[in-house]
Amino acid sequence: MAWETCEIIYVIVEEKWGIFPKETARFQTMAQGNEPEFAVMKSGKFDLEKLNTAGPNRKNKKHKTAFDAFTVKLAEQGWQQCGQGELWFNWKLQRQAL
Repeated sequence: MAWETCEIIYVIVEEKWGIFPKETARFQTMAQGNEPEFAVMKSGKFDLEKLNTAGPNRKNKKHKTAFDAFTVKLAEQGWQQCGQGELWFNWKLQRQAL
């Protein structure tokens, strides 16, 4: 039985400069292995304050809400957590290959 594996990461999708600069980010999957054959999945966007240099914060309600909604969407597509990466949102996921 073949498995697809991925890890949840975050990416910056937009930067806003000005008096109160901030970045817009989203969670997405990053395929693991040599030949990923599934599409990258993406969460809804959320704002990161410029002073937040460590990325999404689990104590920030907007960040946690985006993450929770994303993991529900992944579970509906058959993904299940099989490990934990360095950061709180770096879930390692697997599902049977489609």
